[in-house]
Amino acid sequence: MTAAEQSFHGDRPIEAPSEDRLGFGPAAGHVAEAIRKMASPDGFVIGIEGEWGSGKSSFINLVSDALREPDNAPEIVRFLPWLIRSRESLLKELFTEITKAALRIDAGDVQVHGWKRLRSHIWPSRYSAQALRKKKIKGLFSRFSSRLVQAGKLAELFGLAGAGVATEAGKRMAEEWLGNSSLEKDKAQIQAELRKLERKIVVFVDDLDRLEPNEVVEVLRLVRAVVDFPNVIYVLCYSRDIIAKNLSTALHIEKGEEFLEKIVQVSFSVPRPEAFDLRRMFRHDLQLLYPNLLEGDGAHSRALMERLAHVIDTEGGRALLTPRHVVRAVNALRFHATPVLENIDVPDMVWLQLIRLQSERLYEWVEGYLIGFAAKHAGASISDEGKKAELQQLNSILDGLPGIDSNREPRMLALTELPGIEFDFERQADQQNLKMILSLYGREDVSSQIRGKRLGSPQHFRYYFSLTAPQGAIHDREYAAFIENARDCQEVAVRQFSELAASLNPQGKSSVQALLDRLKGDAINDVPDEAIAGILASLTEGMDVAALKTGRGDWGEYWIWRDADKVFKGLWGRLRQGLSESDRNALLKQLFGDGRAIGWLTGLFRSEIFGHGIYGSEAKPENERTFSRDELDVVAQQLLRRYRELTAKDLPHLPKVAHMLYSWKQYSPDSIDEIKKKVEEICGSDSGFLNLLQGMRSWQATNGVVSYPLKMSSLSRFMDVEQVKTRLESLVDVADRRVADSAKDLLAALRAGDDE
Repeated sequence: MTAAEQSFHGDRPIEAPSEDRLGFGPAAGHVAEAIRKMASPDGFVIGIEGEWGSGKSSFINLVSDALREPDNAPEIVRFLPWLIRSRESLLKELFTEITKAALRIDAGDVQVHGWKRLRSHIWPSRYSAQALRKKKIKGLFSRFSSRLVQAGKLAELFGLAGAGVATEAGKRMAEEWLGNSSLEKDKAQIQAELRKLERKIVVFVDDLDRLEPNEVVEVLRLVRAVVDFPNVIYVLCYSRDIIAKNLSTALHIEKGEEFLEKIVQVSFSVPRPEAFDLRRMFRHDLQLLYPNLLEGDGAHSRALMERLAHVIDTEGGRALLTPRHVVRAVNALRFHATPVLENIDVPDMVWLQLIRLQSERLYEWVEGYLIGFAAKHAGASISDEGKKAELQQLNSILDGLPGIDSNREPRMLALTELPGIEFDFERQADQQNLKMILSLYGREDVSSQIRGKRLGSPQHFRYYFSLTAPQGAIHDREYAAFIENARDCQEVAVRQFSELAASLNPQGKSSVQALLDRLKGDAINDVPDEAIAGILASLTEGMDVAALKTGRGDWGEYWIWRDADKVFKGLWGRLRQGLSESDRNALLKQLFGDGRAIGWLTGLFRSEIFGHGIYGSEAKPENERTFSRDELDVVAQQLLRRYRELTAKDLPHLPKVAHMLYSWKQYSPDSIDEIKKKVEEICGSDSGFLNLLQGMRSWQATNGVVSYPLKMSSLSRFMDVEQVKTRLESLVDVADRRVADSAKDLLAALRAGDDE
C-alpha cells in the first residue's frame, strides 16, 4: 500500500514517545515527575488546559506513559465521561474504576489476628490480610456509590441541584431517608483505606470540553464530592474558555472560571507548538503522502517545490495553528487531491485546503468566482453590477478573517494568483495613504494555467472542488490523443477537431475552444514538430464551423478565431525555423488551397495584407509578421483562386463574406471589376443575393442593444445601392415568406446603416 493509499488519520492522539513530533515529551515528563512527588493526603486536582486541537489528549498520553516508568508507578485510570450519559452511570463508572485501581495496589501494614490469621494460612487467596482488605474496599465503594446515587436522586426530587451536591445541600435530607449509616461515615472509611495504599491512583478525565454544559457541571460536582480521597490525583483535560462558558450557561453565573477554580487546584497549559514546527510537520506528511511527486530533481519538480514551500510558509502560517489543523489539512488532501492527482497542481490544492481551514466562506467564494471566470472565458458575459456585487462579497469575507488588519495586502496578493484578478492602489481621502484594491474578471491568457493544471484553469478547476472535470472540458487523455493523431494520422486529428468544432459546450460555445486553450501560449513549445502540420490542417478545416456554431461576440467578432490565430502563428513560427522554404510553400498551398475554413483563413490573409503594408499605413516590423512576402504571395494565390470559384451555395457556410471581398480588393486593387462581376454572379439568384447581403452586415451596440446594420458605404464598393434597395422592396411582397421576411429584415438593416 502506498502512502497515498493509506487510511485517513482519524485525529488519533499519539500513544507513545516515538510518535511525538512536536516536542511534548520533556514537558510531559516534568508533569509526570511532579505528580509522582506530589504529597496527596487529601487528594488533588490538576487541570491540563489547551484549545481544541492543541494536542491535550496526546500530551496526557505522554504523561501517562512517563508515570509508568518507575517501579513504584501509580495506577492509571482513564475516565471518559462523554461516553457516559446518565448521572447514575457516571458515578458508578468512576467509582468502579477507582475501586479496580485500589484493588491492584497493596496496602502497607495490613495484618490479621487470631482465628482469622489461621484461616489466612489455610486459604490465603481468600482470607489473607490483603484479600480481606480488598474485599472491604470493594464493599465500601459499592455501598458509598449506591448511597450517593440515591442521595442525588433525593436531592433532585426535592428540587436540589445535581448528583455531586448531595454531599452538600442534600446531605441531611438524604441521611434521613437512607437509614443508619451516613454518607460521611462511609466516606471516612474509604478515606482510611485509601491512606494505606503504597502507590497513588491517577485519574485522567479527558475531553471534558466535549460535554454539554449540564454534563460538565455533573462531572465537576462529582469530582468535587470525592476530591479529598487520599492518594487519588485527578487530572482534568479541557479547554478553559469552553469549560468556563459552559459553566456560566449551566449555572447561570457570570464567571464560570471562578467555579472551575474552586475544584482545580493547579493548572498546566499544553505547550504551544511553534508555527514552524507545525509547518514542518505538515511538510513531512506531504512528503510521505506524495513521495514521487515531491522528490524529483528536474526543473519542474524544483519549481513545484518552491511554490509549495511558499504556500506552506504563508497560508500554512495562518491556517496551521494546532496539531489538529495539520491532521485536518492532510486528511483533506487525501480526500480531495489523491483521487485526481494527475489532473491538478499540488501547491494550488494545498493553498485551497489551507484557505478552507481558515474560512469556509472564502473557499466558497473562490469556487464561485472560478465558475464565473470559466463561463466568461467560454463566452458568457458578466455585468458590471455582477462584478461589483462579487467584489463587495469578497471584501466582506476578507474583513471577517482573523488578523486581517495586519495582513490584508498579502491576502489580496495571494488572490491575484487566480486568473482575471488584478490589484491596483487608490489614494485615500487624506491624499496621503494608498489602499490596495482588487478588480475581477479581467482578460487573461489562461494557457499557462491550463498547461500546469492550475486552480485557475477552466479545464481543471472543477477537479479541485468536485473531483471531476468541468463541463465541456477536454480531458488530458483526449488532448494527448489529438496530439498523437496530429503526428501519426492527420485525417483522424482533423475529424476529431471538426467534431469538437461542431459541438457546443454548456455555455453555448464551440467545444473546440477547450482544445485551443490547451494549445495557446507556452504549450505551443510542447507540441512535437511532427504534429504541427496535422494541427494546422485541423484549424483550416474546422474554424469556420466553430465560428458559425458560436456566433458573433462583442464588436461583431468571432472571438474564437483570435485564439486560433495565436495557435496558428505560434506553430508557423516554429515551422519557419525547421522547415525548408519549398516545404513551407507546399504546406501553405495545402492549407490555404484545401482548408474548408475560408472565412478564418481570410482573416489571417487580411491581417498580413495590413502587416506587410500592402494596404493601409500600419505595416508591422518584419519580425512581427506571420508570413514572409513570398509566403504571403503563395497564400494569396490560393485564396484568390478560391474566391473566384465561390458560388451562391457556398455563402451560408462562410462567416464574414464581406471580408473576402475586401481582402481580394485590398491585395489586388486592379481586380475590382472582376470582384464586381463575381458579386453580380452570386446575386443571380434571390437566395444568393440575400445571403450575400446577410454576410455583409456589420455590428453595432447602442445603449446595450446589439444590432447588425447593412452599411451603404460597404455595399457601394461592390454594388449599386439603389438597385439593392429596389430589389429588396420587390422581394418583400413575394409569396415565399422566408424570402420576404429576409428582405424586410435587410431593408431595415440598410436603413439603419444609412442612419449610421
